[in-house]
Amino acid sequence: MGRTLRINLSGYNPNKHRELWGSGIRRENTLFVSNLPYTADENNLTDFFSDFGPIKSVRFSYDQDGNKRGFAHVVFETADSADAASKLNGSELEGRELRIDKM
Repeated sequence: MGRTLRINLSGYNPNKHRELWGSGIRRENTLFVSNLPYTADENNLTDFFSDFGPIKSVRFSYDQDGNKRGFAHVVFETADSADAASKLNGSELEGRELRIDKM
């Protein structure tokens, strides 16, 4: 009793978090895109969603070996663009049927 417990989160760096996610990114502007082909890159997704408005960023998730995990977050400039792009749910990219959800 009376002891202080300090917990350090392994690998969490708030400055790196801000750097990766940027400031001002809003959940309503973000789409979660899953079932991506492992060969997909930022250019593929930018081209795929280009008709719906400017894209602020594309973030892929990687496993501990540096391999893509098959999903990404696509951040649009506006929520309206993200809403319109979410209608592409079920569309194909490189032969894979994408699942697209609003955050």
